[in-house]
Amino acid sequence: MERIGPDKWYAVKRLDDGVTAISEPFIQEFYRCNIWHVRGRDRDMLVDSGMGVARVGAAGGRA
Repeated sequence: MERIGPDKWYAVKRLDDGVTAISEPFIQEFYRCNIWHVRGRDRDMLVDSGMGVARVGAAGGRA
């Protein structure tokens, strides 16, 4: 079994202006968690339902 490093654990997809979906592509779809990053004028919001396998910060500047 191949080991996946934290820097490759997440897939980042921009959905709309200020909304980014972050997912875990190496997890079976039924169990896969979604993380939403919403950019605001004064603050950002991160809704994280991830499994905690790798730090969300590993998605880095891609979010």
